[in-house]
Amino acid sequence: MRALAAVLLLFSTGATAQTIYRWTDKKGEVHYTDDLSAVPKGAKLETTEGEELMVVPAPRPQAPVVVPKQPTRLSVTTRSPPVQSGPIEVRLTQVMVPVSDADRAYIEESIKTAAASPRLTAFGGLRLSVDVEITPAEKMIGYVGSDAFGRAVGLNKMQLRAPRDLHVGSRPLDYSGTALHELAHILEHQLAGQLRPAWFAEGFACVVAEQTRGAIDDIAYWVIHDGGPRPLDTLFSGRCDVHLAYAIAQQAVRYLVTLVGEEGLRDLFEQRAKGSPFEAAFSKVTGLSVDEFQTRFIESLRPSYYERAR
Repeated sequence: MRALAAVLLLFSTGATAQTIYRWTDKKGEVHYTDDLSAVPKGAKLETTEGEELMVVPAPRPQAPVVVPKQPTRLSVTTRSPPVQSGPIEVRLTQVMVPVSDADRAYIEESIKTAAASPRLTAFGGLRLSVDVEITPAEKMIGYVGSDAFGRAVGLNKMQLRAPRDLHVGSRPLDYSGTALHELAHILEHQLAGQLRPAWFAEGFACVVAEQTRGAIDDIAYWVIHDGGPRPLDTLFSGRCDVHLAYAIAQQAVRYLVTLVGEEGLRDLFEQRAKGSPFEAAFSKVTGLSVDEFQTRFIESLRPSYYERAR
């Protein structure tokens, strides 16, 4: 995931904790509840765990029978969940690897620091509490098969590796920065869902965590020389070194912010939460198609490319 150019290695997505059920009525209105008995018979459900469910009508009055189907990603028409009642917390709930007392204290303090970041509230703030698990390194696989340092799991769970595992070479990574990157993913999941391109997801998380990565001439060289007409689409396909891919994604979202401001990103989340697919919401907010944006992004990097080529 990272080390300036490697300061993030890898992050992903999935769900848990309090289960909230979501269904759409005949008028197209979306409803949420944590009580299955409140769901109309025959309603098609999704849960915050990304599992699609169908409530089957019972032959006589009794509790609904819930039949699980194959796990699915959040629907593109899914709206963001309601803000939970009571305080919203980011809490360490499970440690699945041996850690010292000092490391546990360091983990808890880093999580607390990340959760208090004003960068989260700048984009709307978390709507649900988040559970944090410390996970064995061998279970963390991210983009293009590499080890991930952290993972956002659905709407309200985050997995991190132990501090001793968060190193690039001999350099320890910033634990609170890793946690903030993952919380940025969860923030986006809660505000707008998970259906968006990888370049935007990772770039947004890098921008929120204010992680500085990659030399601008390296970014410009790959985008212009190797990336093709839609360089952002192939960043995490294995064509680009994963560390550089994160740097390019961050630069792309930074460029997007110069065009529409942070309020534009909030508007993009709002449009997606109302049911607009990413590309339609992007076009409405920016006045550009994603293709046109990528062309402009390429052109914005040409001065840095020519500087390197001299």
